[in-house]
Amino acid sequence: MFEGRSQFRGHLLFRTTLRASLVLACVSCTGSIEQGDPGNGGTAVDPVGSRNGAPGTSGPGVTNVPGAPAAPPERGASTMCKAVDPGPQVIRRLTRREYTNTVRDLLGAAGDPGSVFPPENVVHSFDNEAVSLTASPELIEGYTDAAIRLATDAVDNKLATITGCDPVTAGEDVCAGKFIDSFGKRAYRRPLTAEDRTILMDMYSQGKASSGFKGGIRVALATMLGSVHFLYRVEFGAAPKAGQTVTTLTSWEMATRLSYLIWRTMPDTALMAAAESNKLGTSDEIGAQVTRMLADPRARDTVADFHEQWLRLRGLDGLTKDTKVYPAFKAETPALMKQETLKFVDSVVWDGDGTLTQLYTAPFTFVNTALATYYGLPAPTGTGFQKVPGDTQGRAGLLTQGGLMSVLAQENQTHPIRRGAFVRKDLLCQVLQPPPNGVKIEFPPVDKALTGRERFVQHRADPNCAACHTLTDPIGFGLENFDGIGQYRQTENGKMIDVTGEVVGLKGGGKFNGAAELGALLAKSEEAGDCVALAWFRYGYGRDADGTADACSLDVLKRSFAGSNFKVKDLIVALAKTDAFQFRRVVTAGGAQ
Repeated sequence: MFEGRSQFRGHLLFRTTLRASLVLACVSCTGSIEQGDPGNGGTAVDPVGSRNGAPGTSGPGVTNVPGAPAAPPERGASTMCKAVDPGPQVIRRLTRREYTNTVRDLLGAAGDPGSVFPPENVVHSFDNEAVSLTASPELIEGYTDAAIRLATDAVDNKLATITGCDPVTAGEDVCAGKFIDSFGKRAYRRPLTAEDRTILMDMYSQGKASSGFKGGIRVALATMLGSVHFLYRVEFGAAPKAGQTVTTLTSWEMATRLSYLIWRTMPDTALMAAAESNKLGTSDEIGAQVTRMLADPRARDTVADFHEQWLRLRGLDGLTKDTKVYPAFKAETPALMKQETLKFVDSVVWDGDGTLTQLYTAPFTFVNTALATYYGLPAPTGTGFQKVPGDTQGRAGLLTQGGLMSVLAQENQTHPIRRGAFVRKDLLCQVLQPPPNGVKIEFPPVDKALTGRERFVQHRADPNCAACHTLTDPIGFGLENFDGIGQYRQTENGKMIDVTGEVVGLKGGGKFNGAAELGALLAKSEEAGDCVALAWFRYGYGRDADGTADACSLDVLKRSFAGSNFKVKDLIVALAKTDAFQFRRVVTAGGAQ
């Protein structure tokens, strides 16, 4: 063991080299890394929002980028697709979930080590927007502590496994070199450069001088876990030809993009082998990997993570309600409702027809005995969560899930405005204007003589509020059959609940009666389908779409999604075929601001 935490930390690159201290602290602000990294060909990472250089020029469906994969047919059919422009590229830091997944697959580490880091900012429902993933002092300290802890645990408990050699037989320094080469390739998700290897061998030597072979391996391992090349997804693209403004990715960069798109973790052995053999450069090669990866259980975890964030299910964590109003609500109820929705999504996407239509309209849900009793649904026949019909209560699809209805409610009552705004912003991707300046927002008090619809109707009567509330309230009123804790009801305060509603401005008309009809309306809505494509763009690429540069990529996604009858798995496949995914802009060295 080392003589103390402070002495051990002194060996880390955080305190001794620019690459793992200043770069780590500033990379998310500048968006650039100095030359010297592999495969950059004299280029640097595109700075945040950079518009340097015109995009590549080509006709629809083809590119002028050497080695470019074949374009999907939707690209050729799109009037949006002319010049090739992958849009702004931002260096992406691993999220807490990605960090945990990566150290699990890299080290076999158990638990959730990323959970101790400061939480990410949520932008457009998701926690992985690259621009917002800045490196605070608290985060850097957390990375340092985690690197020390993980390295110490690995060396103390599985030294032979991680090194893959016997220092007695091979010699300590030879064994260390083999470890650094093999483990470093996996940790950095690419072969090490000569500079990388020199730095890591130096760290090993310092640790060995202090605490022997194990100490040297510990320092080298912690250095890798604290490196920007582990904590960030650093991309430079393949070396461009003179005058070229768009380039393909290297095979290693493509492997990493694929693995974090579909699994939210590092490449596996097969992807690494494909990268090593340069077998990720054609559409068929990429498509074959995507098909293989979607069959892995980790793809299910990614789909679950998308829906957990998109549907605000994280709001169920620690959710409380006024038990005087809702005595049936228990501390364990939110967790059960989250499981319900995640099992429902998993069943539809992977075991059902996998379409957006079924997500919005399927007349079943998943409950265990406790949740069935809570909802008043028939108890499942087996143990644990089982599929049960929900249409006896008008339950059909996502909008009738108890967890979503609970999150979109107050502690002691429903919230038609919040529910309507969720449909507008999250399910239709529409922007709602904030209240006018000077308007006092007052929530109508509970009145046991009125229904929620009657109490909230005053907002539409106020001319200062009517414009916005006309867009939200008629949607929220249609969901009033579900109370503030997601239980079904037909009356409120002795009155029948009116659940007629309207999605004003929806193409093809937007009138409906109740949550099930609203779900069916959204299932066939062009706007809802396009919104899911945009949501997956944001989640998959860690950024919002650029209205100009990403017009082609987004149109290809929308066309692909619609052409597949809105199958979610096919949309994920399409994510790996767009310009935004397969290319990157070229930025000359020194071009970053």
